[in-house]
Amino acid sequence: MPLTRCSNQSGSLADFYTEWASEKNIISSNVGKTMLEVINLINVTFLKTQIYGLTSHANLLLFSEDDWTSDWYIVIKPNSFNKYCLEYKMTKENQPWENAFVTGETNSLEKFKDFIIIAMVESQGWTESEEVNELHRQIKK
Repeated sequence: MPLTRCSNQSGSLADFYTEWASEKNIISSNVGKTMLEVINLINVTFLKTQIYGLTSHANLLLFSEDDWTSDWYIVIKPNSFNKYCLEYKMTKENQPWENAFVTGETNSLEKFKDFIIIAMVESQGWTESEEVNELHRQIKK
């Protein structure tokens, strides 16, 4: 399933980041291009899993339901240096303190795919998704 923008925001995620990519400012342009790569990666990786996205400035928050007031599980934070960055919320039982996060960063889009899959499992946002669980098992091999 394609990554779907939360219904409280208008336009598609691709349109939003295409605007960034078309900016004359090289930093903004790189941010937009990076995020378009990430959106494409999510769309080709998760064919059966519903993922909702909400933009906050250039960041992309990922939800398991179309409700911007619910807890987000993952935030993808673009930067202009060809790096892919994300944070995910630790579950309450695994948090060493309230609102603890795990952060990851890589230069590899393929490695970033693994980061997203791991974050989806570890955050417990998509526990019902067989697809996510199978992708996670493949990483662990």
